[in-house]
Amino acid sequence: MSIDGVIGTAAGKGVGGGHIVLALTTAEGVKGLLGAVRGVIVRPLITGEINAVKGKPGGIDRTAEFRPKVTIGVSAGHSGITAGTIGARVYNDVGNYFALSNKHVFANQNNAVRGVDSILQPGPSDGGTDPESKFATLSDFNVIDAAIAAVDKNVLQAKTPNGEGYGAPSSETLALIDALGVSVQKYGRTTGHR
Repeated sequence: MSIDGVIGTAAGKGVGGGHIVLALTTAEGVKGLLGAVRGVIVRPLITGEINAVKGKPGGIDRTAEFRPKVTIGVSAGHSGITAGTIGARVYNDVGNYFALSNKHVFANQNNAVRGVDSILQPGPSDGGTDPESKFATLSDFNVIDAAIAAVDKNVLQAKTPNGEGYGAPSSETLALIDALGVSVQKYGRTTGHR
């Protein structure tokens, strides 16, 4: 992600069944990409620029403010970004609850402060402002583009809004190797149910 022209990554299985990483690029010929990392093939995939768009393909407006109960699958984000999606409600073994999203959504890539920065619902490009739209506080983020924000468990529901999408996500955990090739569902701010 630090290479100019790389805007994302994806992992999966290659044609021969081996693991592969796709480097999503804005154009052909991005310089600095490795052919493999720790024995895993890295292949560029030209996607062009990817930008969040406002819209509601079918169903409810997922860019709206959801109060008093925020649901997964709706607009949220750090005050320094446009907007993204709340991916899930998760909790740890001591009973703390978190909203889960991408690092680029909750942590403004790496430009946020853990335990301090506000997470807004809806996200800024959908009208969210700090502190009026704050529903969570950034807790942590990592290098694989994941971030969590501390939230009151009674504020964030672990289901998609108003009966849309798939309802509550499965709580079954799969090892990464077992998850490759498994069909999944998602419910996003921009795309809705896919």
